[in-house]
Amino acid sequence: MNPPIDKRKIAESFSRAATTYDSVASIQKRSANHLVDILRTHTPHSARLVPFLEIGAGTGILTDLLLQIGLSRGTITDIAPAMVETLRQTYGQYPNLSIACLDGEHLALGTRFKSILSASTFQWFSSFHEPFLSYWRHLETGGVFAFCMFVHGTLRELHAATEAVGCRYPGHPLPDEHKVLSAVSESRFCIEHFSIVETPLTFPDTHTFLSTLKSIGSTNAVGSPLDPTALRRAIRLYDETYRSPAGVTATYRTLYVLARKLQ
Repeated sequence: MNPPIDKRKIAESFSRAATTYDSVASIQKRSANHLVDILRTHTPHSARLVPFLEIGAGTGILTDLLLQIGLSRGTITDIAPAMVETLRQTYGQYPNLSIACLDGEHLALGTRFKSILSASTFQWFSSFHEPFLSYWRHLETGGVFAFCMFVHGTLRELHAATEAVGCRYPGHPLPDEHKVLSAVSESRFCIEHFSIVETPLTFPDTHTFLSTLKSIGSTNAVGSPLDPTALRRAIRLYDETYRSPAGVTATYRTLYVLARKLQ
């Protein structure tokens, strides 16, 4: 059994990253754009998606894209108080947008929506079945549940480097995509689309890569801090093993899902 994810640590990490997130969130921006492309393909009329609920809005990367395609009425949420304050500063003047600080894994709102949307958030959940079933209850019949998230195989280079030097991986285990898809189906949704996209990113060196993770708030949400000596060995091996003329590589595996509540 995997150790539980500490939601307090997650909220604190992302609150600390509220001012740096946008400058380093390249994979999150790519993922959000691709999710919106999928959304437009399956539901080209934006009126059928409002009001919407966004889970884990962060600084508003997906929110901006939703507004651009005409989704101007809904509720945007995040677990991190500083992120929510950023959302309020950015979108507080939009009369048809509500902003709330809440944990999307434990949702209990007295409102139904036509779509529930999320980008790069569910990898921070401890479980999926109960949250997804809650989303089903919060959707109107015909409503859309669309999301993207990082899954097992993401940052495989870092996994390999830490394992090779005998130190613990500095993060929590990501779920297998089959577990996520099963939870969607078992929560009574009909899956219309799912896909996996692998994206290699390049950084000047391993220190820069790890600093980027910290700047985005993606720090260890389980267990205790790494031994500094072990981490230095892992960094040295990473630099030696995964370097090309362009820099060192870090690969992300992103799952995209669009499902619908049929009854």
